[in-house]
Amino acid sequence: MRNEPTRMSAGGSAVWAVFGLLVLVAVVGVVAAWLLPPVLVQEAADGGKLPTAVRVAEVSSARQSILFAAGGSIALITLGFTWRRDQTARQVAEVQRDSQFTERYTSAVDQLGRGDSLAVRLGGIGALERLARESPIDRAYITQLLSRWIRAQTAIDNGYVIDDRPHERLDLRAAVEAYISLARHSPRAADALQGADLRGVDFRGLDLSGIDLSDADLRSAQFLDANLTGANLQRARMDDSTFGGTAVLNEADLRRASLRRAAMSGASFLGADLANADFTDADLSATLLGGATSIRGTVFRRTKLGDGSLPQPDKTTVFDGAFLEGTIFTGDLTDVDLSAARIDLADFSRTKNTHLAKLPTELGPLYARNWPQEWQPEGYWPDA
Repeated sequence: MRNEPTRMSAGGSAVWAVFGLLVLVAVVGVVAAWLLPPVLVQEAADGGKLPTAVRVAEVSSARQSILFAAGGSIALITLGFTWRRDQTARQVAEVQRDSQFTERYTSAVDQLGRGDSLAVRLGGIGALERLARESPIDRAYITQLLSRWIRAQTAIDNGYVIDDRPHERLDLRAAVEAYISLARHSPRAADALQGADLRGVDFRGLDLSGIDLSDADLRSAQFLDANLTGANLQRARMDDSTFGGTAVLNEADLRRASLRRAAMSGASFLGADLANADFTDADLSATLLGGATSIRGTVFRRTKLGDGSLPQPDKTTVFDGAFLEGTIFTGDLTDVDLSAARIDLADFSRTKNTHLAKLPTELGPLYARNWPQEWQPEGYWPDA
């Protein structure tokens, strides 16, 4: 604002200068059109005397040419001035816009850093997302800022309380949602959420497809009806988390992920890689595990599997104490250890080499239709 009078004064001086130049060109043109043609025509005649009609016509033509040249000069000066004025106005507008953007960005970052007000932090997150959408040039930077802020948070240390109850870290959910939305349109946003502390965050209904949450701490997080298709969840800690509903983990990478005591009834794992994942004490009843690509080394210790099919297990798959009532086994069961599992009513009719599996010493009600014809284990109960 301090430079505004100077800017206005400079702008006014430029206008008056151009106006004076135009007047000068007009006056010079008129004077030249009045005085020069008779002289030029006379010199062109080489001292000879031209007929009056011819002389008048030549003078008139010369005056028209001079006036046209003067008019063209005025037009060019006017166009040049207009172009320059538009350029200056555009530059001023850009400077003002950059200044306003900087002020809004600074304010949003300040709001994001406010640890005493959830509403203020939510407002800051929303403001940053709007700024990123308005300025594609700054989108990648703002996206990285959000991911770094998310990873800097600690759900337990920042356990804010509302109405005497620990809240669900709505600011973290909002920041993750904004980050995902922006990252999809910002290829240069290299930072992701690997290793982020997102304990207890409510992701219900969010589209998290393709997100990289490897090594993240997602204990007690809520994923009801969330879409995790193709997500990278390698080594993620998801103990006590809740899935289910229409939660989708199709083609997700869950290798070495920990899902102890996770509630995942009804979740879909089509094409997911579950190798070496730990489902100890988890509820996987009514899940679509049959389409998973691998359960090599997967731990189903005391896991409730229930109805539904399993992909090919092997000797590294752990079923200690697993509840397999109604589970449909497929593939080669050579050396698969089921000795400590509850396999009552399990269906082995689609397996081979079932007699080479390690079975419990005491079998429950095993119905004939569930077993291959070549396998008649001790404790076999024929279907009456």
